[in-house]
Amino acid sequence: MAFASKVGGSDCFRLKTLNGKYTCGRNYSSSLASSSWVSQKIVINISRGEKMKIATVIQTIQNKYMANISIIKAYWPRRKAREEIHSKLRDYCVEIMRTNPGYISQILIDRPSITHLPRFMRMYMCLDSIKQGFLAGYRPIIGVNGCHLKGDHGQQFLVAVERDPNNNYFPIAVVAVEIETRDSWSWFINLLLDNIGHVNREKWDLMQIFQEIIPALKHRLYLRHLYVNCKKACGGVTVLRDLILSIAKAIYVEKWKRRMTQLMHIN
Repeated sequence: MAFASKVGGSDCFRLKTLNGKYTCGRNYSSSLASSSWVSQKIVINISRGEKMKIATVIQTIQNKYMANISIIKAYWPRRKAREEIHSKLRDYCVEIMRTNPGYISQILIDRPSITHLPRFMRMYMCLDSIKQGFLAGYRPIIGVNGCHLKGDHGQQFLVAVERDPNNNYFPIAVVAVEIETRDSWSWFINLLLDNIGHVNREKWDLMQIFQEIIPALKHRLYLRHLYVNCKKACGGVTVLRDLILSIAKAIYVEKWKRRMTQLMHIN
């Protein structure tokens, strides 16, 4: 324990009493740990996808900042932090709409009842400048694909891409979904086709999921995906791989039919 006083007319302090041996117990009580302060300290943890139960919030504040908080003071800051994360996502979309007129975005949340906090599920984005460029000089083929997002949330990223007249790829629309399923793909494709709805849809060459949306749609698969399906059904023999590659590389009909006949007779 130390006592000091300020020296008049200067910014210096004079040490008057010093007791170097500290015998008091640690005191975790603090009235300065307000709900707003606690919310600011745990918002990063919640944004990383941590569940942050009430007991976890109390233990986190106690371990990091040596302050005890009540259950009520842990519940409301946690709720405020979750709402702040969702509001930032909405503010982000509003800011893009302000700086990019014509920008189209849609956020899907899961909220079973008014008493439950909204939970983020999906977000669709389509910039108007890219859309207009696509419609002005597009090719009648759109490629779609998905990948996993690195992080604690475990979501997936779906994208629709197109090739411009210079044979370069550029994304038309992107979406973050909870998981790659038939429902998430249908939600993404329906929004995409609504954005380019005045284009003749019979010309598009997309995925099998489109058959439910556009029955007359033509469908193509990657050769690698076809081989993986055959490999799962028949095994990964090199004869099958070489034969599938030769079928794909056949440049005239007679050779293609001959290779297909060989494929059908493989045991």
